[in-house]
Amino acid sequence: MYRVHPNTSQVIVTLTNFQTGPPAQQNQLVGDLLTFGIHSARTTDFPSDDIYVSPLEHLRNGMRIVNNPDPGLMRIAVNGSWRNAGDVSVDVSVMSLTDSIPQFTQQGQIAAAQTIDWGNYPSSDIDVLLVSPSGKLNLDGATENNPEYVSIQQPEAGNWIAMINGFDIPAGSDKYEFRIELDGKVIHQ
Repeated sequence: MYRVHPNTSQVIVTLTNFQTGPPAQQNQLVGDLLTFGIHSARTTDFPSDDIYVSPLEHLRNGMRIVNNPDPGLMRIAVNGSWRNAGDVSVDVSVMSLTDSIPQFTQQGQIAAAQTIDWGNYPSSDIDVLLVSPSGKLNLDGATENNPEYVSIQQPEAGNWIAMINGFDIPAGSDKYEFRIELDGKVIHQ
């Protein structure tokens, strides 16, 4: 597990110094390898949406860069392949790069069943509801995912309403972080 803090722009995972036994004690077809995977901190029913690096990737040494990772506990798994004939080892280092200025439109507290006009994990279900200028409700951000993401490719012109809904907050209240981006630029309140 690796804690990804808010405003992290990249997580860099490097594998070096891969060691195996002598060639006679390795898989005779491909040699001994590692399996490697990186899974986001997001909690969801759809795990394939949260995989940064496939856990089936085989390698010996290398670097993987995860851009704009979800904050929370990222899972990094490095194991010897089941095909290996002997023991293996590798050195793993993890480094983060962060944005110097927090990129959130609004931050605050939210309580169960509270809606704020205008998610910290792991267990709260905080949803984002959008209302278009014509009054159409967009529920793309009302899922079991944490955090929620909504992207509107061709938004209706006019004023939109964004609501943060504390759908299920077992602790009674939780913090939220909310960001609106237009054409790659964060809107500040």
